[in-house]
Amino acid sequence: MEPPKSLPLLHEKRDSAFLARKRNGNAFPKRKNRAPKEDGSLPEQIGHKSNTPKPNRASSVSNRCKSRTNRSSGGLSKSGEVDRSAYRKDHMQNPRKEVNAVLKKEAAYFGDIVILPFMDRYELVVLKTIAICEYGVQNVTAARIMKCDDDTFVRVDTVLKEIEGVPPKRSLYMGNLNLLHRPLRSGKWAVTYEEWPEEVYPPYANGPGYVISNDIAKFVVSQHVNRRLRLFKMEDVSMGMWVEQFNSSMPVQYSHNWKFCQYGCMEDYYTAHYQSPRQMICLWDNLARGRAHCCNFR
Repeated sequence: MEPPKSLPLLHEKRDSAFLARKRNGNAFPKRKNRAPKEDGSLPEQIGHKSNTPKPNRASSVSNRCKSRTNRSSGGLSKSGEVDRSAYRKDHMQNPRKEVNAVLKKEAAYFGDIVILPFMDRYELVVLKTIAICEYGVQNVTAARIMKCDDDTFVRVDTVLKEIEGVPPKRSLYMGNLNLLHRPLRSGKWAVTYEEWPEEVYPPYANGPGYVISNDIAKFVVSQHVNRRLRLFKMEDVSMGMWVEQFNSSMPVQYSHNWKFCQYGCMEDYYTAHYQSPRQMICLWDNLARGRAHCCNFR
């Protein structure tokens, strides 16, 4: 099935650099709030310049979390270093308009947020997933690439440990996997037969958080550039469909774990979904104290 011609290709040039700002020590360092100045600009930081070039940085995982208005990124390394604080109080406790303005300044300052050139709609989320694959193979040269939602909290250390249990050269699709799921034909999330004529979805990992190997990401990008990539409005099902196609010629290890939570949080989680800003700060603080406990409040 050819993708609609109205959907843009994502391989055109964009300003999307990756600046590694490493913190030595624990995998979950103490948070530091860096509030904007009175004029809205970001504070100066020693050792960092705003005109950062596009690097070709190797890392074990590229973790890209999607936002409703943009796509942000961060790098993870086996040494336990965290390149960027994923959640900040000053960003998450302000009205959306102010957040967007500050976020745009931050994107220009650090160059590690990709803003895609189309209006944000549920049906187009799949294009963000393609952009994740594109960024992961062209900007950071990651061996594994993780996709997560903006309301998903990720335990970086445990996800890396889970990945390390798979041989590094093996093609990988890891997450909370669904088998033999059928499309809903009525209700809010209804899928028409025109959109999905088959009665069953391919095996797919739930969208809040999953990991793919670099070769799968390259396949997705290549198919998209050549206009051979079938697009479906549910991005997680789309990824399952692409992995199934890749698996027909190159064996893929499907790795399932319930700890990539689809609904909320569970003890000893890998990812926690539907987390509010307060919950994310609480989860971070718990991990800083060495406890992987959920925060059951909004």
